[in-house]
Order: sequence, then C-alpha cells, then structure tokens
Amino acid sequence: MRCFFTHVALICNDTAVQPLLPQVIFIAGNHLPWKTWTDIQRVLPKNVFVRRQKSGWSNAEQHQEILKVLKLALEPVLATMQPILSFDCAPIHLHGTTIALLGELDIWWFLIPKKLTWLFQPLDTHAFMKYKRYIRHQWMDTLAADAGRRRVFDAVNIVVGAIRKVLQGHRWKHAFNDNGLGDDTSGTSKYIRDQLQWEELPQIVPQPPTQEMLSSAWPVNRRLPLLEIYTSLNLELVDPMPVAVGAAPPDSIMAGADDDEAEADMVDEELDTCIGDMPPISDDDMPLASL
Repeated sequence: MRCFFTHVALICNDTAVQPLLPQVIFIAGNHLPWKTWTDIQRVLPKNVFVRRQKSGWSNAEQHQEILKVLKLALEPVLATMQPILSFDCAPIHLHGTTIALLGELDIWWFLIPKKLTWLFQPLDTHAFMKYKRYIRHQWMDTLAADAGRRRVFDAVNIVVGAIRKVLQGHRWKHAFNDNGLGDDTSGTSKYIRDQLQWEELPQIVPQPPTQEMLSSAWPVNRRLPLLEIYTSLNLELVDPMPVAVGAAPPDSIMAGADDDEAEADMVDEELDTCIGDMPPISDDDMPLASL
C-alpha cells in the first residue's frame, strides 16, 4: 500500500505564492477505480491534481508537464517576481530535455549537488518530517475510526490535508535561508557550515558555471547534458571537455541515480495533458521566488 502513489511536492519562500504551487499526485490505475477517481476530483483544491495512470511513479515527460503547469500557475506573479527552481539529482530532473525546457520557460534553476539532498533540499531538511508526522497521525486515526479498512480515497484526503495544513500552513522562508538558498547566504545554518567544515562561507563570484563545476555536482553515472545546460542559461558551449573515464558518454541514456532515487525513472508513459502557450515574462528587474 505504501508504494501505490507519488506526490510531487513544491514549497517556496513566499507565503503568498505557496497556495499557487501545483501539487501533483500520480496513482496506479489498479488502485484507483474510475468512480473513486471521480469522487476525489470533487474534493480537490484548485492547486492539487490527481492523475490516474498505469503506474504510481513519475517519469521525465510527466515532470516536464509539471514544469509547464508550474509556469502557468505562477502567471499572476511573473510580472514582479523571477522564479528559481531548486532540485536534486533525481534522474527525471537531470534529463536533457527537462533542462532545456527550464530555459524555454524562463525558470532559473539551481542544482543541489549529488549526495547532498539531505543537507540542502528544504523539503528534506525542514518540511517532510512535519508532513510525514501529519500523515501518520491522520492515517492511524482513520484506521481506528474505520475498523482497520484502508481506502485510497482516505489516503488522498489525508495527503491533501498535509498539503493544506503543513506545506501551505507553515512559513518556509527560514528553511531556504538556513540552507543557503535565501537572499543572503550569510544566514546559512551553523549545522551546514559544520558539515562542510567551513568556519566562514566562501565568497560567491557571479560567473557562468564551468564544465568542471557541473561535473563535480552531477552524478558520475548520469549523462551531463552540457549543450542543454548552456542553452538554458543563454550561454554558448565552446570546446566541451572529453568525457571522464567511467562517466556516461554524451549520448547515453544510461540508467542510474543518486542515493535512493533510481526508481523515479522506471516508467516511460506519456502524459496526455494539453498545455497552452506559455505566458510572457517581463524583462525588468524582479524579486526572486525560490521554489
């Protein structure tokens, strides 16, 4: 029962923007009869989407559809804010077409380096403990009240409650600041500085990422899509470095993952959601919204 659906969660550092962020749930069709799916649609908040599909896992194509939905959801604030999306090294995040799409959508992005999700990802460091605690308590209450029956409708309702009470019910600005993802990195937590063995944070020099920087952050068993990365950053790729021994060649789609994220790339099913034209974004200087 614990494996039959996936919740793709999003949080940000602005309480006014948080309710706009899409929360997407993928559920395997054999666990979700059509009648139950219809009943669920009637109780969903506007920013929560439940998709019934062959598998409860997400894949790169579905992740790209979520990015398009995210851009549309943020349309009300794009005239005054520039979104920055941070993400870890899950394979679906690192696909070349995903990186290219971020550039097309004008969503700035920040990669949390390999094997450091536990230290820098705000959802992992600050949100998921509260989220899981809420779900666990509500689930046990539901079991006790319903003589031990377990139903997918109840499970989705509990997750929706966690979205509203936890993800939208807390301020996450401090989480981004603690993890060095805020406006001023001097607010980075002492815990992170101790883990990195830094008494003082090194100075950050604004400059395009070098290929060496990208390679050090990217999993060694994943393709490094240099062309897509540089294109998404409006940079020109000149003389790409040779592939290191043991690394995936440029055209490889070799499977593999960072930490326990390999299963996220298991399914290759197309998402049949139709997305309209993307709204334009202002070129003026804008405050940043970290997601």
